[in-house]
Amino acid sequence: MFSHDYHFYKHQNISVIMPHYFRQRHDSYLSAFLDTGRQKVTYDQLKVFGMNRAGFIMPLWLMVKIHVSLAGSLQFIGFIRPISSS
Repeated sequence: MFSHDYHFYKHQNISVIMPHYFRQRHDSYLSAFLDTGRQKVTYDQLKVFGMNRAGFIMPLWLMVKIHVSLAGSLQFIGFIRPISSS
């Protein structure tokens, strides 16, 4: 889907597949969540746009889950899938 294999994306910040406009704002979205605890994208599917290695932008469904470890650290796990044209 994004012209890289799975290993390229594993443990990467999701911003590596974001168009420039969203990539610039992504860290501020995370900071707002960490400051307020308010979840804007988690647990619901959200229509977003991703960009492949060639620079083509495509619509995607995004869902984010938050995993809290026993030590209290947070891990954000994103699930994406293409939006079919049918």
